[in-house]
Amino acid sequence: MTPARALTGVQAIDAAEKRRQQLRRESDWPYLHIFPPPNSIPLHQFGGPVAVPAKSATAVVLSYQVPEGFRAYVTGILQAYSGGTLLPGDLLWTVTQNKPTGITDVQGAPIQGLTSVPVPLGEWSFGLWWPFPRAYEFEPDTVLRSTVLNSTGNVGPGAPNYLVSAFLGYLVPDQGVR
Repeated sequence: MTPARALTGVQAIDAAEKRRQQLRRESDWPYLHIFPPPNSIPLHQFGGPVAVPAKSATAVVLSYQVPEGFRAYVTGILQAYSGGTLLPGDLLWTVTQNKPTGITDVQGAPIQGLTSVPVPLGEWSFGLWWPFPRAYEFEPDTVLRSTVLNSTGNVGPGAPNYLVSAFLGYLVPDQGVR
């Protein structure tokens, strides 16, 4: 067995820094945006059914506020339509954070990649949701809204045309999250 070599000077400083970096990384795995940690709580928030709004009108299908003291990791979504014929672009789905519907709010914002989506994402009657390759992360007290704009009027308002939305993922206590 070879005896351990004692490091001195610059080598000792480099070795200590590498060890500090290694210890910092240990607490980062598994990454919260990929795998829910053991202290997470499932997030299965559903909204609807909501009747399709009139032409050029917007309907809020789901509004969800992240609980105080938690961060939400949304790993998938459901934005579905049930009713008559639907062509791409007839209805436009948008997810926003902290943006009231119908009010211009400088602090609110649409979620990148989930703005004016011209097709449904997922299918509620088959229990299929639309998974994201990487979770969207939201801070405590963030209000998420799934809205639909009847852009063309080709889909008649009201019954039998309905909308359903869901935010799926998990909540993690905000303490200690990096």
